[in-house]
Amino acid sequence: MMESIRLMWFLLQGSVIFGVYAVNIHYELTPNPVIPGMVGYALAYGLTVGISETARWVHRHKTGQKADLERVDLF
Repeated sequence: MMESIRLMWFLLQGSVIFGVYAVNIHYELTPNPVIPGMVGYALAYGLTVGISETARWVHRHKTGQKADLERVDLF
C-alpha cells in the first residue's frame, strides 16, 4: 500500500512541475529555464505537505486521536 501512496504523490508532484513548465513554455514568463523548475518544485512540495497535513488533521479530528500519526517520508 505504501508504494501506491508514494506513486500517487509522485504523480501529483510530477503533474504540478509539468504544469508550471507548460505554462512557462506557452506564455514565456521567463527566459531562464531554471526558475520555472524551482517554482514548480516549491509548489509541488507545498501542495504535498499541505494536502498530507490536512488529511492527517481531518483523520485526527474524526477519530478523536490526540497522538500524532506515523509520518510518511515523502522524499
